Amino acid sequence: MSAELLHFYEEATTCTASCTEIRNEPSTGAFPRSFYCPFDPADVTLLIVSKNPGIASPEAKAKFASIPPDELLQTHDDFIRARFDGQNNMIKSKSHANIIDWVSVILNVEPNHDSVFRHAAKTALVKCESLDDKQAILPSSTVKECATRWLWEEIQIIQPKYLLSLGNEVHRFLTHPNIQIKHKLPVGKLQHPSWTNMRGGVKRYKAEVLPALRQQYLSACGSEIKKVS
Repeated sequence: MSAELLHFYEEATTCTASCTEIRNEPSTGAFPRSFYCPFDPADVTLLIVSKNPGIASPEAKAKFASIPPDELLQTHDDFIRARFDGQNNMIKSKSHANIIDWVSVILNVEPNHDSVFRHAAKTALVKCESLDDKQAILPSSTVKECATRWLWEEIQIIQPKYLLSLGNEVHRFLTHPNIQIKHKLPVGKLQHPSWTNMRGGVKRYKAEVLPALRQQYLSACGSEIKKVS
């Protein structure tokens, strides 16, 4: 991670904004998060964008509530890396494993953490978790405020070639004409990784939909796609 991005994420983890319908309570372990770029951002061509963090489990909240503010970012990175590596049992869903599996097809790399994240980074429209219902649509005022505070600058620092939205809500926001003019990037839509009951099942999705997303990605990268082992 570059020094610039490190400083940016350190600031984001200590954001004190109180937006509508989200929880930002670092003292209880609910702090701004859901951004992840473990390698050099200069090699990142694809930025995965989710809606916002999942509602943390009591165990995860207890863990993070005890961490000093200046150690939150590193602790969060270690926590997320362990999850993508399949070593973190505090998160029960298979979302992280599906992200690795599906994005590896788009990138045409091995389906493991290092191969995927040498080319990709992950963030969220809104950096804080929802109050109670993760499925509830976030207020547009909250999404716009968080994007203005964090997302547009984050994109400027990382400079991806392609945005990959997780689910319909994120895709609608990123492809709105008034928003797309801000980031000026092509946007693909990935099935939300927590939902695998798609038409034809995962096998058809990987055989038909993901190759089409790879072609979008390659078109976005053009001749500038980087070969990183």
